[in-house]
Amino acid sequence: MGYPIPDVSNDTTVGSALLVAKEGCMEINAILSDIQTDNVLGDKIDKSATSTDPNNLITNDGEARWVLSNYGIEGNANITQASGAMVIDDLMQKISTKVQVAAQLLSTANNINKTASRIMSQG
Repeated sequence: MGYPIPDVSNDTTVGSALLVAKEGCMEINAILSDIQTDNVLGDKIDKSATSTDPNNLITNDGEARWVLSNYGIEGNANITQASGAMVIDDLMQKISTKVQVAAQLLSTANNINKTASRIMSQG
């Protein structure tokens, strides 16, 4: 009698891992784009010092506020200050860990496929 083979493919695992990796890359991209404007993550600044028009904001500044919110961080983080740099370092480590776990899931799914193929070819 053999072992029952579950009727589940690892496509779900692979798809989930790829989605996590994609979202992690999008988060990192948003953070880097936001910081490059003025070294502050999550804020919005005016194009001119005297402008109060909300339509006059720099478009790519503050775009990573959603990343901060996703990780439960409120306020801004300035990389020129030690506390801000530590917040951003911690945030990037969390994102990196998430992407590494996704890569490990992909590797595991690949190893499962290889093992199953090897077993099937042996008869």
